Amino acid sequence: MEQSYVCPLLNETIDEGECYDVQMVLNGFIKPQILKQPLNIEKANLICYSCQFNHLPIDFTK
Repeated sequence: MEQSYVCPLLNETIDEGECYDVQMVLNGFIKPQILKQPLNIEKANLICYSCQFNHLPIDFTK
């Protein structure tokens, strides 16, 4: 069973799968169209890197 939590980027409750999808988009492995809503890449890079729920903590801001 997947966990759910409030995403600091999207400001809504999401499950682990949705969080992972965001990370996969940020890492360039899947297209942004897979997400339910448009993603602000610059904002996501800043927020997601330090997020406690991030499964792929890669810093793309450097």
